[in-house]
Amino acid sequence: MTIYLKAGGNISIRNDDSLSVSKKLPLNTYIIQKHPITEELYLETTNTMKYEGKVYGSAESRVDRIMNTFNDRETSMGVLLSGEKGSGKSTLMRLVVMEGLKQGIPSIIINAGINAGELTQFFAKIQDNVIVILDEFEKVFNPREGQQEGFLPLLDGMFSSKKLFILGANDRWSINDFMINRPGRIYYHFK
Repeated sequence: MTIYLKAGGNISIRNDDSLSVSKKLPLNTYIIQKHPITEELYLETTNTMKYEGKVYGSAESRVDRIMNTFNDRETSMGVLLSGEKGSGKSTLMRLVVMEGLKQGIPSIIINAGINAGELTQFFAKIQDNVIVILDEFEKVFNPREGQQEGFLPLLDGMFSSKKLFILGANDRWSINDFMINRPGRIYYHFK
């Protein structure tokens, strides 16, 4: 079946019966992708954030602390997880995503260097509360190229909905100083 999709003055023609329209972001985990031709950002469903292994240490209590604080706040917040490879950063991120899904909060993963201005515009369109995962933040957003500074407005909570930004970093010293010790941007820093 052919579907004509009108957005503003543009009409897209689709030959797809699976098209659906929703006023809420469906509960799932997504990766931000960039269309190779139009360069438009879009969300692709993924299941990479599942975790079924044994949980060691204080990970579960940290998940509770993060989620309780996020739910109690009226604005966005950031969490920085720093430490060497194998220290549990990705596991903690997965556990937060799983808890968010239990609570009805979708997650979005950013794993490619996308212009921070584009990300700000993209997230401004999302009116739902979401968890945003940025693993290896210092590699995806290079501090020497000024990419992290462009990310600061995202953390400042300029949105009408709440976003929980979780940044993982192997090297804390590669994180922009304007993010560290700034509770308005990074509320928790777990080492």
